[in-house]
Amino acid sequence: MYKHILVPVDDSILSVHTVSHAVEFARSVGARLTFFHAVADYAGSGDGALMHVIDPAVFRAHMVGRARAVLQKAELAARIGQVPSAARHLVSDRPYEAILQAAKTQGCDLVFMASHGRQGLSRLMIGSQTLKVLAEASVPVLVDTSESRAARPAMTRALGIIQDEHRTLGVVLHQLQALLQEMSRGGAVPDFPLLRTFLTYLQEFPLRLHHPKEDGYLFRLLKQRSAEAEPLLAKLERQHQEESDRVSRLVAALDAWEAGPATGVARFANESRDYLEFVWNHLALEEREVLPLAMAALEERDWEEVADAFGENGDPRFDPTRDEHFREGIWRLLSGLPETGNESVHSLSAA
Repeated sequence: MYKHILVPVDDSILSVHTVSHAVEFARSVGARLTFFHAVADYAGSGDGALMHVIDPAVFRAHMVGRARAVLQKAELAARIGQVPSAARHLVSDRPYEAILQAAKTQGCDLVFMASHGRQGLSRLMIGSQTLKVLAEASVPVLVDTSESRAARPAMTRALGIIQDEHRTLGVVLHQLQALLQEMSRGGAVPDFPLLRTFLTYLQEFPLRLHHPKEDGYLFRLLKQRSAEAEPLLAKLERQHQEESDRVSRLVAALDAWEAGPATGVARFANESRDYLEFVWNHLALEEREVLPLAMAALEERDWEEVADAFGENGDPRFDPTRDEHFREGIWRLLSGLPETGNESVHSLSAA
């Protein structure tokens, strides 16, 4: 049976489903995953070439940053699913060639990828790219067609949005964890504006948008359909309130640290570690228990209501009314802080 599976990913909702299905499949066969993202060659454009000369750091962030965010979201799904994973990227304007190269370089014995589907692969693979992988791969290719065959499109859409929001939050948490590890080694100067951007994100998106939509729509409808789910949902609703209190404590700890750098760092580090553990466990509970219960109990009309509600969520990264500094800070969080010794996302040349 398969032992090492390559999963091409991008930042589309279709890819969210492909990652979920790949994790399920890998767990069922006892395989490990390598997620792969082909990065478009930005240097080949006029703007990219100019940026490379003017500001190489910004150029690298543009080229690699989003790839790292996409791949780390996929790795979070594997972590929640308790499947070992790694991540690789390669700069290439020919996705199918990059996928074939990655499968060979990484020693994969299967490629698990999305089909063209009903909506198409608008970003991951366009037109004949999937067929080219099928035709030229030296290892088996398993094409995931479940999204295109979905009998419940509203459920598919809602789950994609919810899981993508979970994974986006997970990437931000991963970056905070990396920063804390760097600080614990004495290798990072406190970046208070960046840390405040992190806390603002937690206040603006999970606390004010994501959790209220879960409580008001997903959890409410699931309670109506399943008495079995009520104790679990009550626990999660309490955790949402507790998370708000924990974020408030993080803000207070950051204020104290900035006011007294010599003594405040320990308090912030402790509060952050406690918060990270709390949220990782919360996300895992929702992914492993709540979403499967909802898939079994909710009707398609329920999912339509959930999908419409979550579809109105505006991620602060893309809200034009938000301060430019805040939006740039969020991209710094998602794109990755300066690389640390435990960095999990590599180019193929670093493999």
